Amino acid sequence: MRPVPSDAPPPRNAALVGAAAFTLIALPFLFFGPWLLNGKGLVQLQCASGGPCELTRSGYLTTEEVTRFTVAELKGAHVERGRSSRSAGNSIFRANVDTSAGSFPLAYQWAVDSDEAPQQDVSRVLAFQRDPRQGLSLRHDDREPFARVGGAFTGVGVVSLVGAIYLLVRGLRARRVQSP
Repeated sequence: MRPVPSDAPPPRNAALVGAAAFTLIALPFLFFGPWLLNGKGLVQLQCASGGPCELTRSGYLTTEEVTRFTVAELKGAHVERGRSSRSAGNSIFRANVDTSAGSFPLAYQWAVDSDEAPQQDVSRVLAFQRDPRQGLSLRHDDREPFARVGGAFTGVGVVSLVGAIYLLVRGLRARRVQSP
């Protein structure tokens, strides 16, 4: 079978192939970007006057309730001490609230300089435990690292998707012009 000669050049699909490639590149970034933006770096403990208390963790997209407890279920608070693998074994600190359901951290990140800030949180929880009429509100926002990385991933995904749409439109226009 012999090929039939044709005067018309074959349609060019390079722009459409590029659009498909850019779309495939964009998909992981568009998945992991929002996932990273939703990192639960904001930890809040809200106690109404006389109780109950609610501990929540939030990202930029969603909020989840970690635990809810009454003043009677509040057992106290303590500063947890650990070792940092990055700073030659120096101590790191984080405040925790103790309830009948267990111990829960009051911050996402550990304090590396000293235990003063976590100790202040512990003092405030213990003061609330002694006099629950005053209420309590603790908030630690450690979402900044999630915002930087998640924002960069999302940005790369959006730029790649815009490039894919541009190439798709360009490829479809070229096909329409080449069609008889």
